[in-house]
Amino acid sequence: MDVDSLLARAMGRRWPWLMEMHLYFFSRRTLAAMLERAGFELVRAETQGRYLRLGYLVTRVGGISPMLGRAMGGVIGGLNLRHVPIALNFGDLFTVYAVKP
Repeated sequence: MDVDSLLARAMGRRWPWLMEMHLYFFSRRTLAAMLERAGFELVRAETQGRYLRLGYLVTRVGGISPMLGRAMGGVIGGLNLRHVPIALNFGDLFTVYAVKP
């Protein structure tokens, strides 16, 4: 998770990945620096998306804005779309590829 992503900075303490089970948080910059100090050469860093079911997305939106969550839930529930997966990329999940020369 990229603690320095636009979404993480915009959401602040409400960013869903701020969990006690995560002992350390990284940004692309800090992880690249750690890899280089350990003798790795950064090959590529890229954001990746994830799939979320619409029903789950509604619960997350409802945690931020209850009124919007209820409205979305009504529409998605009425159309029976709760289990439909959608691809999203918030830019806060990234993968780094590195090699040790």
